[in-house]
Amino acid sequence: MKKILIILSLFFLALNSHAKDEDLLNASNAYELTMREANVDKKSLVDSSKAILIFPSVKKVGFIVGGMYGNGVALIKNGLNFNAYEASISNGSIGFQIGYEDNYMVLFVMNDEILNSMINADIKLGVDATVSLYKASASVGAVSVFDKDVYAFVNKAGAFAGVNIGGFVVNIDTGKIFNQNSYAFENLVKTIKKVY
Repeated sequence: MKKILIILSLFFLALNSHAKDEDLLNASNAYELTMREANVDKKSLVDSSKAILIFPSVKKVGFIVGGMYGNGVALIKNGLNFNAYEASISNGSIGFQIGYEDNYMVLFVMNDEILNSMINADIKLGVDATVSLYKASASVGAVSVFDKDVYAFVNKAGAFAGVNIGGFVVNIDTGKIFNQNSYAFENLVKTIKKVY
């Protein structure tokens, strides 16, 4: 019986590890597809940021009462390297709305105070932090001076049906860390450096 429990435990650990790797690979794909067309100085943006949050799926659903939610990966700088944690973004709203959207979203956090607020889950974008929202497919002139708290990029034009990003709650869970020795983590970091 003991052997069966050990085998089951190992199986579920392996399954969980595989799911985490898949999350990192999805984040890598979302980052590349979102940032490839973004008309900004990507190298300076990555170099200047304190953290990069990547959400492979941010779902927005609305029918009078609406909401938005996504899980993703938060890459927090640690010297020249990154630590990777689980992250989430959410928002609720009431008013005339109907529909469903699913987008990639990439957030660049530009200062430590905002990053610490995200870790402590007590920040609302657009309320507690200044945010610039960009549609990655639009090229309206390059951005090279980064003076906002957060830069947000989405992969679709008409993102969130024109609604701004104000009031969205972002949380980084530092208790849930991704394996940084995995191929998936290395692939994500390479993708970020490649999409300059």
